Parts: sequence; C-alpha cells; structure tokens
Amino acid sequence: MASNGLVKIDYAAAESDINKINQAISFLNDSLGSLRVLNTTASAIQGETGSAIVEKSNQLTQEINIMIGFLNSSSSLIRETIDRYQRDDLTLAREQMQEG
Repeated sequence: MASNGLVKIDYAAAESDINKINQAISFLNDSLGSLRVLNTTASAIQGETGSAIVEKSNQLTQEINIMIGFLNSSSSLIRETIDRYQRDDLTLAREQMQEG
C-alpha cells in the first residue's frame, strides 16, 4: 500500500502473468490434440500394448484438463483482484477528494 492509502498494482506484471498462463493453456491444449491422435492410433493396435497406451493417454488427458481448469481459475482470480483493487483505489481517491 502506498503512503497515501492507495493500493498499487503492477498492471503490466499482472498482464504478463495472465499472458504466461494463456501460453501454458495453449501448450496444454496442443498436448491434448497430440494425445487424441495417439489415442486413435493406439486404439488400432491389437493386444495389451494398445490398451495400455489408450488407458495412459486417457489418464493424461484427464490430468491436463484439470491443469487447464486450475490455470483458468488462476487467470480469473488475477483479473478479479485487479478489478477489485482498481475499484478500491477509485473509492479511496474519491473519499480523499471529498475530504480534501
């Protein structure tokens, strides 16, 4: 908090964090596409090897979807925090103008 009572957020850093999160989500979505191809190919393999590959790719798909959900939540929380502090800063600035 700055000495004048206003909360200061480094908006550029927050946007940079959100961009990094979006890049990670993009990478994970690309991985999901590769797993879909692997799953399709492995489905055609006869025997236990194909089944094992399909099983593992399904597990990895679930784990990646969970990670994407966490990253989306993180991005939303960053945006909500920025919005909240911007509103708080505006409210404090108005109060100081009325007092001053």
